[in-house]
Amino acid sequence: MAGTNTNLFSIRVHHGGKLEVTHERAYVGGLVAVYHYCNSERWSLCSLDKIAEELGYEEHSIRYYYLLPGQRMQDGLLYMFSEEDATELARIGEWKKMVDVFFVHRQTAFLDGNAQEETHVDHDKDGYGGEDKNPECEAD
Repeated sequence: MAGTNTNLFSIRVHHGGKLEVTHERAYVGGLVAVYHYCNSERWSLCSLDKIAEELGYEEHSIRYYYLLPGQRMQDGLLYMFSEEDATELARIGEWKKMVDVFFVHRQTAFLDGNAQEETHVDHDKDGYGGEDKNPECEAD
C-alpha cells in the first residue's frame, strides 16, 4: 500500500467479472490486481486505460467504476467517464490510500453471469505513481 506521502495511493482493480443487479448490485467473478504508488498529481483516465491495456483489455472495451469509501455497491458505485471523475478518485485515494476500481466490459455491464475463481495479484514493483512509473498517455 502507498506510504505516508500524501500524493500516493493504491487502487484495487477488480476485472474480468461482471456487475450483476438482482436485489443488490454485486461484482461477480474475475480477478483482483493491486497497483501501489499511484500519484494523485499525475492520475487521469489515461492511467486507467494503461492499466487496462496491461491487463490485456482492448482499447475502449472497458467501463470504469469506483466505490465510494464506506459505501455499499448499491449506493456508492460510481461510473467514471470524465477527467473530473478521475480527479475525484485521486482525491479519495489521497484521503483513504486505497480505492476499489471495477472494470466492466462495455457489452456485459449489469448482465447476469456465473462466478469465477477469484485470484489476487499485487503489482508493487510495477506501481503507478513514482516519477517514472505513472502511466502516461498523449492526447489522441
